[in-house]
Amino acid sequence: MAKSVTKDQLDSCLDRISDYFLQMNEDFSGATSSADGEKGMVPQPEAGDNSKFLRGDGTWATPPAGGTAYVISNTQPSDTSLIWIEPT
Repeated sequence: MAKSVTKDQLDSCLDRISDYFLQMNEDFSGATSSADGEKGMVPQPEAGDNSKFLRGDGTWATPPAGGTAYVISNTQPSDTSLIWIEPT
């Protein structure tokens, strides 16, 4: 049996969904040595950033030389695979 809802209940629900969507699409902010960052959408990488990783401070960076890089993927490595850098 279907439950009926009022227009006010529906509007309230849609407002909550909209607020949640907006919060989830706010910009990511990086952490500092003394402050937490904010969750959100990460900065868009530019052309040529495909071998960089996103640092905790919110910037794209080249992995340090001398470390070991591990590509974690269920299939073949790709630009969307998770890359873990272990410094030496």
